Amino acid sequence: MIVTIDLLPEERKKEIRNKNIFVLLLKQEFLFTFSVIFFIVFLMSLNFILKFQRESMVAVYSDEETLKRNEELKKYEEKFKEINKKVSSISDIYNKHLFWSGIFYKLSESVPIGVTLNNLTTTDYKISIVGIASKRDDFLKFEENMGKSDCFTDVNAPLSNLVVKEDVDFQIDFKIKKECLKEK
Repeated sequence: MIVTIDLLPEERKKEIRNKNIFVLLLKQEFLFTFSVIFFIVFLMSLNFILKFQRESMVAVYSDEETLKRNEELKKYEEKFKEINKKVSSISDIYNKHLFWSGIFYKLSESVPIGVTLNNLTTTDYKISIVGIASKRDDFLKFEENMGKSDCFTDVNAPLSNLVVKEDVDFQIDFKIKKECLKEK
């Protein structure tokens, strides 16, 4: 066992403690000051680099050749805008286009042998057909086929079409569903 004897007076102990605290505070002050100075130097060098880059960018973009290129690019951008407008208007026309060929195909499927169509008139989505049927039964078959079609609605044939038994002059009015005109 080691025994230590403390022979220093109390004042001297305080003095040594105060000296150690002072040295510790001095070291901390120095580290803090050094950190602040380093940070300030870093910010100043960053500021210098940014100013240099800005000046070089201004020099590059103020060049006459660059200005000409920018003007040329603006011309091309305007041309692209015009072309895009034209393409969008063509696309709108295409989307609003009505495909009558499908309706004519379905109409031709509904026409039996012995029925001849002479005239076809359209108003919006309403169609009037004028034709001749060799027999009344052929006309009735045609009217029935029209009623079965999923594209034709409100098929209306006047009763006057049924008066004659042979060589029947007829007229049929019907409407077309919009969906059928949108399909190819």
